[in-house]
Amino acid sequence: MTSAASAPLAFLAALGLAAAPTPGLTPLEAATLDRVRAALPQRTVPALSAALVQAARTLARSAAGGEPHPLSSSALRAALGEAGVFDPAP
Repeated sequence: MTSAASAPLAFLAALGLAAAPTPGLTPLEAATLDRVRAALPQRTVPALSAALVQAARTLARSAAGGEPHPLSSSALRAALGEAGVFDPAP
C-alpha cells in the first residue's frame, strides 16, 4: 500500500475507527523491537505505526550519516513532520 493510499486508513485508525496498518519491519528492526519490548514492564505495550517507523528510519539514517545531534528536538520534530505525525510539544 502506498503512503498516499494508506493515509485515509491511518486517519481512521487514529480516530479508533479502523485497525492501524502494520508496518513492514526489516529483520534488524524486528529484533530491536523484540529487545525493547522485553526490557519494558509486562503491562507496557508500545503502539507501532507506519508513521513512527518512518520517522525512526529517518532519525537512524541521520545518525548513521554522522549528524552530531540526531535526536535533538528539532530533528525529532522534522522526522515526525516528514512522516505526517503531529508533535504537540513546543
